[in-house]
Amino acid sequence: RSTLAEVKQVYKVKKKDTLAKIAERFDVPVSKLKKLNKLKGNTVQAGQVLKISRADTGDPAEEKRDSGKKKG
Repeated sequence: RSTLAEVKQVYKVKKKDTLAKIAERFDVPVSKLKKLNKLKGNTVQAGQVLKISRADTGDPAEEKRDSGKKKG
């Protein structure tokens, strides 16, 4: 498994979504969403499709968050 693998997907903006809420939902910085989607401002429109890309960096903080989850 590569430590720099990119998880890529798309997200269709819903009514009342904000860039900050979307960034928080997918655990990515707003700046990364803006850069990836070539956004100049912080405004998104309902129906707009955003690219989401989250680097799997093997971040210890992320592993710590995941360690509290029960494994089935």
